[in-house]
Amino acid sequence: MKGTDLRSKLFKKESLSIIPLIVCLAFLIVILFFNATYRRIYVVGSSMEDTLYGAPGSNPANPGGDFVYVFNGKPDRGDIVVIRMDNKTLIKRVIGLGGESVKIVNGIVYINGVELEEPYISADNNTPSLNNYPETYIEKGYVFFLGDNRNVSNDSRMYGCKPLESVVGIVAEWSLNCKKGLTAINTFFEFTLPSWFGTK
Repeated sequence: MKGTDLRSKLFKKESLSIIPLIVCLAFLIVILFFNATYRRIYVVGSSMEDTLYGAPGSNPANPGGDFVYVFNGKPDRGDIVVIRMDNKTLIKRVIGLGGESVKIVNGIVYINGVELEEPYISADNNTPSLNNYPETYIEKGYVFFLGDNRNVSNDSRMYGCKPLESVVGIVAEWSLNCKKGLTAINTFFEFTLPSWFGTK
């Protein structure tokens, strides 16, 4: 019986010593999976205010830019996306999809003649006299995108519609909901995995 008790105690002791290793491995796997799925984006400029603030910020409470995370996928209307074109990387909102027509009259967006509800737009960022755009047909496989700060945003009104292939990331909804915390963490605790991990 004593031998059995001793073996049992040794087994329990060895099991307990393995637990921290298992926890560390599980944490590393989660980090690797997260970094393989999401990419961190630092917002610059004011074109997405009041949804996202960029650096240098005009919001005294947030002098730096917001950090958000993006993933690969096919965007839908209302998604905030990262668009790569030429030497520029833009962060904008998808407004119109291929096969639709879009126009802007006194700051109001119409898709196929129907007014688009845009709860994310503030009146201060959408002066009616500044925001008009003639009716345009969006070709299949293309998107029409606008910034939430319509008064200053350089978007499809300047660059035209862009192919879906130019959308290199969609901002994750959870990332928008947690942007204050994520921005604080990324601002004060810079952590980047080595490139040989193959993360994005």
